[in-house]
Parts: sequence; structure tokens; C-alpha cells
Amino acid sequence: MKRVFQIEPVNLAGLIQPVLLMRAGERHFAAAIADQATSQLHQLVYYYEEEGLTAEQVREILEQEGMAGLPFYKVKCGYDFPGQSLLSMAGYRQDEAGHWKQAGMLLITEQLPEWQLYNIYPVPAELHSVLNARFPSIEFRNQFSAGLKQLDAARSGGTIQLDIRHADFALWAARDGKLLLSHSSEYQVPDDIIYYLLRICRQFELSQEEVQLEISGLIDRDSSLYKELYQYFLQIRFREPSWKHAGTDYPAHFFTSLNDINQCVS
Repeated sequence: MKRVFQIEPVNLAGLIQPVLLMRAGERHFAAAIADQATSQLHQLVYYYEEEGLTAEQVREILEQEGMAGLPFYKVKCGYDFPGQSLLSMAGYRQDEAGHWKQAGMLLITEQLPEWQLYNIYPVPAELHSVLNARFPSIEFRNQFSAGLKQLDAARSGGTIQLDIRHADFALWAARDGKLLLSHSSEYQVPDDIIYYLLRICRQFELSQEEVQLEISGLIDRDSSLYKELYQYFLQIRFREPSWKHAGTDYPAHFFTSLNDINQCVS
């Protein structure tokens, strides 16, 4: 279990509406404390475990980082585990969800009314139990659902939203108000991501000169991936979080997807 990023606590005693935001995935766990009233980020940690994070490790992280016992205004968690499926609301039957059940996993069905879709996704039952027991008023959301909430689907030239992690990436594509694709995949080298983006453009007839590529996650301007993206796409921008923070050298877009959880859960 490795702590990859850390933003030291800043004036936690002076928070007006402290919110704990978490993002839990198969091999990563991130947690941040922000002030809902001022949109200020005050603390953040990001852990990575190649062999997979356990519920007990998540419990330990929250304890050792001093995030377990504070009187939070709200607690929110975004689940980021593989295996989610988007299904049309038309004709969907709840009893059909049993096909996606896995041993040790809890199956959650989430409504996306703005897209007329259901998002069905598995989460570790033990982790879900631990978080519910520790934070009785916790609110949950799927990370793909949170990403869709932020997707600009109206552009006639299309939008591709890309979030980069340590060994995998997630992306959403839309055009003219229609969702074209929602997908995640592992990658070994930057060319893997470039290949997939070009494949999407060909499949959905998106112009590389016109499509808006919005990127977030673990990518910076000096990286080989960023430089390669500019060889293929003209419209590129970093998707920044809405919170503010001073005194850190980390690019703000590293943690945009964590902030997305705060934007879409009421």
C-alpha cells in the first residue's frame, strides 16, 4: 500500500461545512476533505496498491490520516470498480440484474435519468459494509455516472472526456446530445491510449480537428502522452476541479474525478 499523493491538512478546525470525499477502486483509494461553503480543498491523500486494496486497508487509511472521526457535514464516496454496465431504461427489468452478480460483490443499480439509462455495477460487499458502518449518512455514486454528469454532450463536433489512472483509463464520448461510448481499459504505454482514441474517432466519425478532448487524471504537460495527443488532436484542454487549493505543486486536474463526486451527489 503506497501513498502516491498527499496534500497536508490546512486549518481543519476552521471549516464551515466539512465534506469528506472518497474514491474507491480495485487498486486505488483517494480521500479529500473540502469545505462545501468555500469550495476550498484542505486535505487529500491518494493510495495505490498493485495487488488490490482491501476493506481493512481502506479502514486503516482513514484512521491514520485522521479522517475517520471528524464531524463531517457530508460524506460521499465514488465507486470505481470494473464491471459496470449501462442499460436503457426502456424495457429494463430489475430481476434481470442477477446475471451480473459475483461472489463477494454487492450489485448496485443507479438511475441516470438525463441519459435514460441504468448503471449496474459491482462493489466489494465488505468495503461497502465498512464505509456504511463508519459513516451512517454516507452517499454513494458510481465514478462513471459522475463522469457522465460532467460530460459536455451538446457539441456538434463531439466531446471525448478522458481520465488517466496509474495503469488504466476511463473515457466518455458524446455528440449532438447523444452518448456514444462509456468505457474503461488498462494500458501499458501511451500508444495504447492513442490507438483507442483514434479508433473511437473512426468508429463514430469524429473529426480529430473538431472533437473536444477533455483530459484529467495522472497526466501533465511534460509527459510523452500529452505531447503525443497534440500530434493527433487540435482541441485539447485539462478538465479542472471546482475546488481551490493553495500551496501544492500537484496539477489540479490530477484530482478532478474525485471532485466530480462532490458535483453530482446531492
